[in-house]
Amino acid sequence: MIGRWVLLLALATLPGAASAAGTACVPYKVDTGLLNISKDIGGTTYIDVMVGGDTACVTKEDKFEGRDWGYVIHKLEDSDQTTAVEGWAPMRYLKSLSDGDRKNSESDSAQGECRRYLPMLDQTVSCEGTKTAAQGEDDNTMANREPVQKDRVARAPDPKPQPKPTAASPPSQSPEPKARQTANDDSGSDSDELRYKQPVPFGPYPVNGLSLEQLIETVPLFAPIEGLPDELWKKSCATCHKWNKDRLCEQGKTYAKSAKDVLRHQHPMGGAFKIALMKWSMSGCN
Repeated sequence: MIGRWVLLLALATLPGAASAAGTACVPYKVDTGLLNISKDIGGTTYIDVMVGGDTACVTKEDKFEGRDWGYVIHKLEDSDQTTAVEGWAPMRYLKSLSDGDRKNSESDSAQGECRRYLPMLDQTVSCEGTKTAAQGEDDNTMANREPVQKDRVARAPDPKPQPKPTAASPPSQSPEPKARQTANDDSGSDSDELRYKQPVPFGPYPVNGLSLEQLIETVPLFAPIEGLPDELWKKSCATCHKWNKDRLCEQGKTYAKSAKDVLRHQHPMGGAFKIALMKWSMSGCN
């Protein structure tokens, strides 16, 4: 009889244990100004956005085109409450709270080797371990060369005086082309700045590649009200809205005040347009 009760208790606790295991996650801190959350791994269809300092709960990691991505099940609020996210984000923009020394490496490195990701170069390079080895190699090389160099100096005749060089203007250098800035697309740029006349470097068509100034003159992707006849909305936004730079700035500021809710409601130009407005307003509306 006692054995039967023990068996029933064990079976009753199994669903709870499975549920707890299913929600287990690793906490990460968002380490960029704005982090887009994609519906699919490596996708550009954004379903949510997180801001710098938010705590993301990652349940699994996977690779897409050689990059590490994490599935964010929810985010933790200051009141210890959770808000569902259920989307993918690049791991390079997340800093582990359980391991402060987590390496932002996109490739496997040897055990004990220090490697660090440099966003501006879009490369993973060795730091202390490799630098120490390289320094030791240089020291050995210089030590081997030193006796030979001293011997050459002792036998070499006195050098002839060289004429004093004339001052010359430095050669003009053409500026290097500036890399195209992107937002959370793993191309190596972490910039959150966006300007009014700058082409938006993220999101799907038609937002990607057009500036905010150009976008307000385009045709919406879908009707602002479901069921609205095409002839009433399939035309330039300027025919219905008197948009200008100042009014767009105010609109973007309302998004910035509640960044976590910016994608909760659809926009006729798509979610990427709302994110662009928010980024622009946070950059000073320049």
